[in-house]
Amino acid sequence: MMIELYITRHGVTESNKKKVYMGDSEEGLAPDGIVQAKAAGKSLQGLGLKRIFSSPMKRALETAKIIGDILNTPVESENDLAEMRLGAWKGLTEEEVSRQYPADYLLWNTRPADLTLPNRETLYEVQQRILQAIVRIKERSTTFPVLAVTHVTPIRSLIIHYQRLDMNVYRTINIQNLSVFRLQLERDRGHISRFQ
Repeated sequence: MMIELYITRHGVTESNKKKVYMGDSEEGLAPDGIVQAKAAGKSLQGLGLKRIFSSPMKRALETAKIIGDILNTPVESENDLAEMRLGAWKGLTEEEVSRQYPADYLLWNTRPADLTLPNRETLYEVQQRILQAIVRIKERSTTFPVLAVTHVTPIRSLIIHYQRLDMNVYRTINIQNLSVFRLQLERDRGHISRFQ
């Protein structure tokens, strides 16, 4: 039996606009992020979503609850949908990181899968965590489709896994706020594609 999960990134934040590395910060949505989430909720009507799972981070939970209110669908937190832990880069802009950590930033932009820093998850660790989250969501759901609200790194990691891409293409995958992807799973196989 094939099951469907829809996966979306949270609405825009002020840090997103300023190109600040947010990581596991607790920043909420910007006013236009709230508008985005409301529009997304309306666009997802008609899919028959049964449940919504969300990263525990404020920006994702706010997005999920706005969508859930529109769809009259309950929201449940799933810790492994959280964004990548960034260590010392958290709260810095891209420009600040490039100045303070030039060699690491160069590696991040050329071979991101090779970057390992203290108190920071690797891309492989994020990928394993998000795949575990998908397994748990499947186990906790008796009816489908369901929606997962998460972040850019987990979504890119899923695309790389299911499309069998090299992890070092990570930085080239464009994931806009509230873009939606459809993950179709059948036994041990999965297919992910952009939905909207």
